[in-house]
Amino acid sequence: MKKLMITGLLAFIFVLPVMAEEGRFPGVSGDGISGDVLGMQRRNVHSAVALGFQYTDNLYNSKNNKEADTSFIFSPSIALALPGTRRVDVALSPDTAAPGGLGFSRERVDSTDRYLAYLVYNPKAEFYADNSDENFTSHNVKGAVQYNAPGGLTLDLAAKYAKASEARGEVGNRYLDEYEDMLYDFIVRYDFSPKLFVRGTASGYNLEYDRTESDFRNRTDMAWSMAAGYKFSPKTELSMEYQKVWVDYDKLLENPGTHFRRDSDEQRYALNLAWRMTAKSRGRFKIGQVEKSLDGGKDDTALFMELQLVHNITTRSQIMLEASRRFYETNFKEASYYISERINLAYRQEFTPRITGKVRLGWSADDYSGITLENDTYRFNPSCEYSFNNWLAIEGGYSYVKRTSDRNDLEYDTNTFTLTVIGRF
Repeated sequence: MKKLMITGLLAFIFVLPVMAEEGRFPGVSGDGISGDVLGMQRRNVHSAVALGFQYTDNLYNSKNNKEADTSFIFSPSIALALPGTRRVDVALSPDTAAPGGLGFSRERVDSTDRYLAYLVYNPKAEFYADNSDENFTSHNVKGAVQYNAPGGLTLDLAAKYAKASEARGEVGNRYLDEYEDMLYDFIVRYDFSPKLFVRGTASGYNLEYDRTESDFRNRTDMAWSMAAGYKFSPKTELSMEYQKVWVDYDKLLENPGTHFRRDSDEQRYALNLAWRMTAKSRGRFKIGQVEKSLDGGKDDTALFMELQLVHNITTRSQIMLEASRRFYETNFKEASYYISERINLAYRQEFTPRITGKVRLGWSADDYSGITLENDTYRFNPSCEYSFNNWLAIEGGYSYVKRTSDRNDLEYDTNTFTLTVIGRF
């Protein structure tokens, strides 16, 4: 399966230079430089580089064995777009624990161009002063293609490959948990009248960890969905959606006296409201029910919700909100799965044409099934950017992360300071 997905991704990448895409739903989180900072002028090739220093007082996210360290970060990016665009990014919300590989459902690009395409490559190298064995280089490749046919038919395909790692201390681990994952997501939509439309999706996700201790998480997911909707106006629509997700693990889960897979399937029934009522406000709200069926285990039903909102308060200030509630695949071998509730809020203020401030707040609550465990994580991340000109900027930032847990060894609080120089070419 992995070889098949790699072959497909390589073929997908090599045909990208014949098409392109512009615009994305802004996210409220992200590490390092990515496609969304590339380019301020309409062009086919965008490039950027970030050079940064980072100090943390708790490298391993540990409660009792804190270890401080300083790191140097080098992160270049290159993006291709046809036709030329001002911004280049692929609107994906990847999440290794989410069934299907996406933390939020993907929407098609809102464009009337006949052909669109993207390709973004963003490596990130980290070099530590005192813990050189923690040096790591991640790789992230994203691509998207869209075709708008006459008569209301849209075909939209996005793909992603990553060589990355989970956060240290996620499961009480001191080591860096490296993995490779690959995602395909295809959307077809047909507007057969000014008011009515149908939409279908199909996707695949593959995840593999390097360490033997974590390979119980290796899996392949497949998903499809169907939706029918009504457009109240050209910028506001409501749809009803059904989605089916299959989760297939590579290894058997061993329990005393029995052997069974932790394979599962999910069925989601949801109402989906999307709007772009004015130039100031746009968003999407999805709410419904999700049913999870485990092989060799019990079924569970829960509320399913996604909210993404962007509002421009003034021409110089913007607020962004993301919230979700859903099932996630377990990162603890003893647990079956967990339900997570998450909220992320971001505020951006342009004080002057050269100075921009940002504040991000985050909260998540993870409640596990099969074991007694609940983790609550709080995040606070202010930053300020100064632009010397259109291609050079410097940004200083601070991050505070605190986790409380039913297990004492999973609690921690971490302070991180960063200083980054960004060049856009």
